[in-house]
Amino acid sequence: MRLFSEKGFTLLEILIVILIVGIFSSLAVFSYIKIVEDSRSKLCQSNQSSLLRAATLYATLENSSLKDVGSAEAQIEELFNKEYIAEKAYFKCPSSESTTYDDYEIIYTSGGDVEDVECQVKTSEHKWP
Repeated sequence: MRLFSEKGFTLLEILIVILIVGIFSSLAVFSYIKIVEDSRSKLCQSNQSSLLRAATLYATLENSSLKDVGSAEAQIEELFNKEYIAEKAYFKCPSSESTTYDDYEIIYTSGGDVEDVECQVKTSEHKWP
């Protein structure tokens, strides 16, 4: 008399299926993490481009340089108050966990003109062309 029937899966078959599912899920998680970081990088680059345009427009229309305003956060505040940017929240790096608006630094030429904008959170990963 047999205690076990021939129907069903063996323990080895179940373990192999669990192993394969685990491998596929780990690959999916790593792909998801990469996609999220790529999206943050693209948004950061877009923020830098928008900030560069707003600072250049400010310098042109106000006939003044943001360099004289002070810190990065004060420069963002000035652009916001003069309505060159709609919301300050757009000018925080998406990878940043800080509550201040000093994630970007506006780079000036020796003459005081706006040259570039750099992310201070992830400088090498969020470099824009």
